[in-house]
Amino acid sequence: MLHLWLGYPNRTEMLAAYFVMYAVAAFQNADVLLLPGVWRTYRSVQASILGTVDADAIPTVVSCTQEEGLRALVSFAQELLPLAYQQKPGHPTDLQRLVLTRPNHFLPWRELAPSRQHVTGPGGPFHPDTVNKPGAFPSMLIFRGLFFESPKILQKATTCYYPSQQHWDAFVASQPEGIPTTETQQDKYFNIRCYGQPSYQRREGMKVVPKYFEHENRWASLLEQHHGEPIPIQTVYWWIQGKHRPGVQSGKRKRGQKLVKCPLFGPLTAYLLAADLSYTGKVAKPTTAEVAEMIRIIQRGSWKALLALGQITDDASAEETGVALKRVYDAVWDGLRTDEARMHVGYDPIVLEHLLCKFSRTSGVRAA
Repeated sequence: MLHLWLGYPNRTEMLAAYFVMYAVAAFQNADVLLLPGVWRTYRSVQASILGTVDADAIPTVVSCTQEEGLRALVSFAQELLPLAYQQKPGHPTDLQRLVLTRPNHFLPWRELAPSRQHVTGPGGPFHPDTVNKPGAFPSMLIFRGLFFESPKILQKATTCYYPSQQHWDAFVASQPEGIPTTETQQDKYFNIRCYGQPSYQRREGMKVVPKYFEHENRWASLLEQHHGEPIPIQTVYWWIQGKHRPGVQSGKRKRGQKLVKCPLFGPLTAYLLAADLSYTGKVAKPTTAEVAEMIRIIQRGSWKALLALGQITDDASAEETGVALKRVYDAVWDGLRTDEARMHVGYDPIVLEHLLCKFSRTSGVRAA
């Protein structure tokens, strides 16, 4: 009766329940549910039905040869290439349908997803006409730390450029919710699941924004230290996290140069912002080897994809990861076939990392 009237339990909930019941019955001990492998498998089963696999739920098992893995990734890229042209296929595949439901989360063409298109467009903080204006860098922090795939961006309620703290305050005051105090109101500003696993700290976003504006002068100082030249991506990656780049000798650091972490920026979001900045010219465009090192340090979706595609092993060195990523880069380059297609999707090492991440994220649908 509940199922007929309220749609509860639905297919996902029923299958998840059957999985738990079967596991307990098979082992005759409920403690089996505490094992990490069982929990990871449960999440994969549940997520595959929902079509929202979290990269962390994917077992890190090499499941194919190098050549098979390359063919699988190239096929994935080719299947989703039509969506780069904002085309809705007449008879979309399951994978295409999934990506169209949530392009910010699933589309492999990084710079063509709605959130990035919005903030790189006219008036956005990453637009060439805005990038050097006051408030641009704090606005970039707001975007990557708080507003990516958020309701306010999706609804185009803001350009996400705030010249000052006062402009941010005015924006908040202009919204129907005013200053959000409840979780429901906060979720209308911040998407706590924008990068997969929920980050409940994002609900504290209103307290964090003033700290982002405090980073404006620090960012200006970093740019000055590099005399207007693009900053190496790894330098910016560690700087965002309030750390010096490993390997830099303390004697070479300027006296009194204290770094401060940008709140809510961990390894993944620090890389994403550094990559965003490379498209503004403030950060040097990374090589394949540099992106491979980022993948190896962060070990999230793109790392798991390289494992599942048979390109690396769990203990791959920096050099081995770099060789693997270059091999994958060349295969996808050839798979895109034309210079027009490569240029349209902005194919580069950063886009390849994004492609690998989305390959992991959609594994449940591809395996169905």
